[in-house]
Amino acid sequence: MARRPRAKNGEPMRWLEQSLLMQTDDCIIWPFGRFGAGDAEIRIKGRAQYVSRIICEKVYGAAPSEKHQAAHSCGKGRDACVNHRHLRWATNAENQADRIAHGTSNQGSRNGRSQLSDEKVIEIDRRLRRGHRSIDIAADLGINAKNVGNIKCGRNWGWLTGRSR
Repeated sequence: MARRPRAKNGEPMRWLEQSLLMQTDDCIIWPFGRFGAGDAEIRIKGRAQYVSRIICEKVYGAAPSEKHQAAHSCGKGRDACVNHRHLRWATNAENQADRIAHGTSNQGSRNGRSQLSDEKVIEIDRRLRRGHRSIDIAADLGINAKNVGNIKCGRNWGWLTGRSR
């Protein structure tokens, strides 16, 4: 990704204030700095802050709790969308549900640490429902029986198997 030019002093905050006046349902993409994952970043008094949180505070007031997050209805937070019409305060659970709905969640095989594919998990679930023992399934697939047990009880992959606890 090409590096963004360094912003002049005060320019990002002026741009942010102007974006609040925009009346569009399209994403408004932040042209300045970003955090590593892509979220819009602004420095205030030398401290990096999320632009989406600042916008939520300006539009909706203080967060209902310290745990509330600025959530994007468009699913483009990692692309640095800062349209105030796309933002709202949400709990972590609500924000994660949005990510699943938008297809931007890193659950399942999209998680870099996942050792199983969606297809393998579906096969494991199918075999469990047919009464196969976890230890036998694990041995056949060359995985730890604990992984199969976690699928069986809905601790892992429940969103895919319907076995959520």
